[in-house]
Amino acid sequence: MRAAGWLLLLGLAPQDSGAGEGEARRAARWALDADAELRAIGRRRLVDLGRAAVPAIEELLREKGVLDLVEALREIERRGVPDPYAFTREAPEPGPPKEVPRLEKDAVDRYVHAKYLEAAAYSL
Repeated sequence: MRAAGWLLLLGLAPQDSGAGEGEARRAARWALDADAELRAIGRRRLVDLGRAAVPAIEELLREKGVLDLVEALREIERRGVPDPYAFTREAPEPGPPKEVPRLEKDAVDRYVHAKYLEAAAYSL
């Protein structure tokens, strides 16, 4: 709490999106601070900034020497996600069509007549 208070007194609190890139750098550094409250504030601010914070985070990771590890982690995560447009099973082999049984000539008429009688029974 003391660290956050000092930052407010020194005027280092996040501004109203006026200095977007500098604000992202500052929030990224706060996210790595020893103070738990300041880390939470920095992380929340980075999330609020969204994609605008990505270059600052990558720059800080590069300074720490872990950017290569993060990129490897991203690639591993991408491999684990199935492609939504990929086929999950193979298409069946084309073959002769299955034989469909032939209906009697008046089977359709009998079916329609039976359904007509059912509908008439509901209406009475």
